[in-house]
Amino acid sequence: MFAAFSIADGALISELHRRHRATEFRKFLAAIDKAVPAGLDVHLACDNNATQHARDQDLAGPPTRS
Repeated sequence: MFAAFSIADGALISELHRRHRATEFRKFLAAIDKAVPAGLDVHLACDNNATQHARDQDLAGPPTRS
């Protein structure tokens, strides 16, 4: 999932893709470009969800055997 949020008016731009490759990300950036009026700046904050998932597993500790 890709999402963009406008803090000025609360508008949300989102896209759901089966894969998250550069191709899908460029399509999402094009959607943002179409939705945002000319003359406004866009600031991006990108997060790699795979990194978050790996950290959650590390915090859970080693796997236990039943």
